[in-house]
Amino acid sequence: MRVNNKNTKSLSLKSNSLWNVFGSLVYSLTQWGLVIAIAKNGSPEMVGIFTLSLALTAPVVLLTRLNLRVAVASDINNEFGFNEYYTSRIIATIVSLLILIIITIFYPTDTYTRVVIFIMCFAKAFESVSDILYGQLQKHERLDIIAKSRIIKGLVSFIAFTIIMMITNDLLLSTIGLLIIWLLTLIIYDFKVIREIFGEVSINFRKKHQLLILKLTIPLGIAQLIASLNSNVPRYVIEHYHGIEMLGFYSAIIYIIVAGSNVVLAISSAVLPRLSTLYQNSKIKEFLKIILNMIFMVLILGIIALLIVYTLGGEILEKVYSTEYKYLNKEFFLFTVMGIFKYTNVFLDTGISATRKFVIQPYINGITLSIISVLSFILIPLYGMNGAIYSLIIAEIVQLILRGVFISYLLIKRTKNPENY
Repeated sequence: MRVNNKNTKSLSLKSNSLWNVFGSLVYSLTQWGLVIAIAKNGSPEMVGIFTLSLALTAPVVLLTRLNLRVAVASDINNEFGFNEYYTSRIIATIVSLLILIIITIFYPTDTYTRVVIFIMCFAKAFESVSDILYGQLQKHERLDIIAKSRIIKGLVSFIAFTIIMMITNDLLLSTIGLLIIWLLTLIIYDFKVIREIFGEVSINFRKKHQLLILKLTIPLGIAQLIASLNSNVPRYVIEHYHGIEMLGFYSAIIYIIVAGSNVVLAISSAVLPRLSTLYQNSKIKEFLKIILNMIFMVLILGIIALLIVYTLGGEILEKVYSTEYKYLNKEFFLFTVMGIFKYTNVFLDTGISATRKFVIQPYINGITLSIISVLSFILIPLYGMNGAIYSLIIAEIVQLILRGVFISYLLIKRTKNPENY
């Protein structure tokens, strides 16, 4: 795959971070805006249907993606060519679509909800293709291009979705609009930019290499599957015991935390290639400095957020959504506490990914999933939404401890044996 060196000149860490944070902030706000549009023009039940479609598709999509974007971005030594990673993603996307279609057909729900889920399956497939293209740009530290793609996709899809929702009050039609915009962005912008910089993107199937990529990244895929279930098991349990309307209330509030999480993920994506290089070169002090600076930022901003939510939480929910959400200020505060632990975990996870010691990820997420599952089935039937939040907070604390211990172990080993480890 040829590379236009002029166009692939890496940006500074500061520029990449600023572009990525800005792009992710805009995208997160627009995706949150979809939930707001549904809440204001529809009902909590419609919010529940929309978030259920995301909750059902996410585990399969994330498993089959194998987190190849991280594998591409951290492949500093060019173990595999980009077209080989791209081939893996196309194969995996087809597999995920087939699985999701079967799940959608047999999921016990009404026809309207089933069709919304079906449309979301295809939207996520197009998103998966964009994601692997982003990996190549991330590897070459051109997060400005990724940011522009996400801004375009986010703003146009938000405008189209909101207009359709306002005119028709129909979630299904609005979701179809979302699907069309994501497809057009992939074709008109993402592929065009990648081809201009890196040349033609094509299928390059080598069975041996595909098996090696699968072996390398299957722990990442399993980790992503379990991480997705960590987020979605409480949703499944809420929908089962308390109905889709409570799921709508729960999802509307937690989406505020998800929007913040996307910004944190953007920052972590910006520093991942730099962290990988520092680790490979055994520059552990610089590696650790970046991680600790990011965590310190989370703690400071988290304390400010807690103060704002404690004093103005109910008013914020009423303004953003509707009067129905005003009395959930306690839940909003608890979600914010959970968010602080969640965001800190993102940076520790990025540090582990930078070392390419992917095999530990499924074990950490598996332990977390066990905790969330057990606590959800115990606490949610008794305490409803609050039970779900308590489960998530405890699970995030456990993850924080496990990731902190493991990354400390890796860094100590690397310091002692810089050549052999």
